Amino acid sequence: MSKRKLDTRLPVRSWIFSAVLIAVVGSLGLLSESYGNYINEHELARINVYGHRIMSHDRLTDMLEKYYGQRLNEVDLSEIRDRFIEYPLVRSAKVTRNYPDELDIYIRELVPIAYIQMGRVLTVDTQGTLLPLPDNGMLYNLPIITQLDGEFAAAKIGERLESDRVAMLVKYLGEIREHHPGIYLDISEVSFKPEQGIKLISAVNSTPVLMGEWENAREAVHILSAFLQGDKNDQVIDAYEYIDLRFANQIIVKERELR
Repeated sequence: MSKRKLDTRLPVRSWIFSAVLIAVVGSLGLLSESYGNYINEHELARINVYGHRIMSHDRLTDMLEKYYGQRLNEVDLSEIRDRFIEYPLVRSAKVTRNYPDELDIYIRELVPIAYIQMGRVLTVDTQGTLLPLPDNGMLYNLPIITQLDGEFAAAKIGERLESDRVAMLVKYLGEIREHHPGIYLDISEVSFKPEQGIKLISAVNSTPVLMGEWENAREAVHILSAFLQGDKNDQVIDAYEYIDLRFANQIIVKERELR
């Protein structure tokens, strides 16, 4: 049997293909190196912050000034994110590089449920946690919880207020905001006293709305909503001198006299 000799020579086309492939790979390598040098050489020149209404320009400057001039590829994104999250009114933050020389920061704010009057005016969330005012002052259209008799004068930002009264009122406001946002926006003040139950005050004409004790008040807000929606003039709380819903399945109102 004759032995066949193995031919290891490559055809001309294969040589050409290999040469082209090597050239392409080499070019990509040079381009990658050039791009790597390009992005490493650029310093951070601009920071874009999106989604914020609560932080002043001065606060943002203090937080971010140290990062300008750093190489963009070396900026610690986690550190910046954590600095934002440390602020009590920021729920979450995301930081991304925007080559060649920018950072994009997206923040999601925590919107308080109410202001709270406790010797000074602060804000509170739906868990009863004490929060600061926004840097730009009373930015949010929120009701204020009053008649607390200064019982939290020593409370600190970030602490949960240990008060059954506050817990009840923020829960109540949370339910109203979720199910009856129109009424929520109509409220300027909310308070509780054992002899009258929960009391709301309207925003424009300071109409008192007596809601009664906790269980009655939860049902009363649905009655109030149905009443306002069914009113022949599509009126709001401010159209009345007072509204009383302390009695089961009843609503007592006095219309405001036109002047």
